Amino acid sequence: MKKASFFLALALSAMFLIPSVSHAASQDECAIWICLPGGFPSGCGAAKSAFEDRIEDEKPPLPPFSSCAVDYDSKMSYKQGVAVYQPAQTCSGWQAWVTNCTPQPARWVKDGSCSSMMCQRRSYIDVFVDGKAAGDTFYY
Repeated sequence: MKKASFFLALALSAMFLIPSVSHAASQDECAIWICLPGGFPSGCGAAKSAFEDRIEDEKPPLPPFSSCAVDYDSKMSYKQGVAVYQPAQTCSGWQAWVTNCTPQPARWVKDGSCSSMMCQRRSYIDVFVDGKAAGDTFYY
């Protein structure tokens, strides 16, 4: 009986001594920081679902890093935006010598603009560790 009351008292004390973590992100949400730069590889299904849920709920795509890290020396951040699709540009015939055209492959241009109503757009996220890119840009 004394053991039970001791553990009950210990548990109640801990509730008041441990800072509240009500704003802490879930484990799956925190895993987004690790999985997103790799494009959500195998084993990151729960993180990808949490990412999609955050977007559907109109929350920022990643939780604050401070709500995930207990003790960290590195600073993690992210940049999100909209990219526009730029189709391949080829040079042939008279255009090649008149415009000094340089062929360009099709690509997504971050924070670009387009004038066509048929313009394709995608959201993107870049994750950084201490200001350096961590992995490839993730388009969604």
